[in-house]
Amino acid sequence: MSTIDRQCRVRAPIEVVWTLYASTDGLRALTPSVFGLRVESVRSPTGSSPDDLPVGSELTLSVRPLLVGPRIRVVTTITEREHRGSAAWFVDSISSWPFEQWEHHHLCYGDGASTIVRDRIDYRLTETMAWLDPFVRVMLAVGLRYRHWRTRRECSL
Repeated sequence: MSTIDRQCRVRAPIEVVWTLYASTDGLRALTPSVFGLRVESVRSPTGSSPDDLPVGSELTLSVRPLLVGPRIRVVTTITEREHRGSAAWFVDSISSWPFEQWEHHHLCYGDGASTIVRDRIDYRLTETMAWLDPFVRVMLAVGLRYRHWRTRRECSL
């Protein structure tokens, strides 16, 4: 299992950061364009607005890293989602090619007028794709750096 873990401080209250971080609009805004992300569909189990992303929501996404090669389609499921006072988080999980396992923990902790944002991704590539792990690690590290830079830019007061 490989893990990428990064955090940053955003000069904005948790409510501002969480509104951006925990939505499909936020996913689009916080993903580098070089990933070629498309949100193909969102299915909410509760019939609520798809952008609320309650537990059980399924997002069909496609990416085209570095904008070359075929699009890679994955379905991610929201497996946890909580917002309690000064802490909020959700977890999405993928179990389809090229990942044998994937859990992305999106965590926000209020700290007065600031918010600590932490992303932890635990993943395992399928056996046939394991040779791509160094490339995947670099892409994920770049993606999280961009995500945190963009979060600070969008939310900081």
